Amino acid sequence: MTATQLNASIGTSIRTNCMIVLPYRDGIADDIADLLEIYGAVKLTGMTDADQLGPLAERLGEIFLPILQDNDQATPASRDSQIYEVRVKNNGEGELDRYSETILSSVKDDFALHTDGYNQPRPPKYMLLLRTDDSAELPASYLADAAGLLDRLTEEELELLARPIYPTAEGNVAALTVVDGRPRVRWNAELVQRWMRRSDSDPVAVERAVEILGRHLADALLVEHLHQDECLILDNDRWLHGRSALQPDSVRVLMRAWVAR
Repeated sequence: MTATQLNASIGTSIRTNCMIVLPYRDGIADDIADLLEIYGAVKLTGMTDADQLGPLAERLGEIFLPILQDNDQATPASRDSQIYEVRVKNNGEGELDRYSETILSSVKDDFALHTDGYNQPRPPKYMLLLRTDDSAELPASYLADAAGLLDRLTEEELELLARPIYPTAEGNVAALTVVDGRPRVRWNAELVQRWMRRSDSDPVAVERAVEILGRHLADALLVEHLHQDECLILDNDRWLHGRSALQPDSVRVLMRAWVAR
């Protein structure tokens, strides 16, 4: 996609803060790759077929499934699919992962801003979410661009977040680093605090980081709503996302694809 074509595409799109919103069409994957390089986030409208999600994700890289339980992976939408469902389960109480901990995306409660796959051996580079249900339920989608944090954080705060002291199921990691001038974030405050009880990290430093990121992310918060046939595509290194609470009997269904870095 040339610079002229990119500018024309943006000019005909709907801009909401840093979010680019475009109608889905065949061949749009190449345009999305260019837009993600610049903005890190795109929302597509009019994706009426969940089967469109797989080919779109494959143009961005290799699709893979998360490891959620021992000797098991996420349940795909079909035997040959790498796309799987995200929904409230067990009347809002959720399901347990391989560590006997609650899978946050399966519970009805608020899901705070986070990096997808925080506890995975390697989180995805890109994350795609397509809403397929036709229910009237319309929770808020929370979004925050970590690129904006670089102008807000002090050198001391950035140094703290860059320390590899934040616990995950796979060991301690940095929360935020800068690579070639670009942010790379890996964060889930609830899981950080959950795994602190199994970590030797400095609790004072970790709590300080939770407070710092919580405050700055709140300042950068963007609120969207994902309707049926809309697909959210995020650079998972850069954008954090979450949602407001759902009903215990929610039938909201998102088809999700993870693309490897």
